[in-house]
Amino acid sequence: MSPAALPSESSARPIGLLVVDDHPAVLSGLADLFEGEPGIEVLATAERRDQALDLARRMRPEAAIVDFHMASENGLDLALALNALEPPPSVVIYSAYPGPALVAAACVAGACGVIAKHGLVHELPDALRAARLGKRTMPTLSRTDLSALSERLDPEDAPLLWMLWRGLTRSEIAQSAGIDEPELQRRRGRMIHALTDRSHATLSAMRGGALHYSRRGGPG
Repeated sequence: MSPAALPSESSARPIGLLVVDDHPAVLSGLADLFEGEPGIEVLATAERRDQALDLARRMRPEAAIVDFHMASENGLDLALALNALEPPPSVVIYSAYPGPALVAAACVAGACGVIAKHGLVHELPDALRAARLGKRTMPTLSRTDLSALSERLDPEDAPLLWMLWRGLTRSEIAQSAGIDEPELQRRRGRMIHALTDRSHATLSAMRGGALHYSRRGGPG
């Protein structure tokens, strides 16, 4: 095998995974899903936000799988907090009904993937492997979708949605918007709730239109 064909150190080691869900049976099932999955190792599981953050700080997983709807908690708040860690784990959000509002909010939170619950077994491992390569596994959103969702936001936050969807870094966005990164973090939290608060109470409202998964994650 030539040197160019040798696997890199990062691709050779297993993807260290944190799994977060407030239902013990689902949490156990997800952990079991990866027991025999090559290249993925479950480092820890958590049922609550604070527990998950503590585990992430101590164990430094490369990736995290987070349920959107966790009782009184919004999984995207956790995703945003995980995204602020150094280094941040790649976060994949899953939900029963990943409609456009959830997809946009997951992007704002820094998630690299959104998976429907019915696709967990087949699509979740692939999403984790794609994240290692720096790729997003997100349902596509059209410019019409993004324009409509922007109307839910404070006018000063609407441009941030477009920049986040395009994949600009935190420092690039902060510089472009003329704000510092702590202020950007605060505004991202505000945006998440503007996009999802109604849907968090009624998940069926997030069904939206048909969404098609892609690995590029840009506007359709």
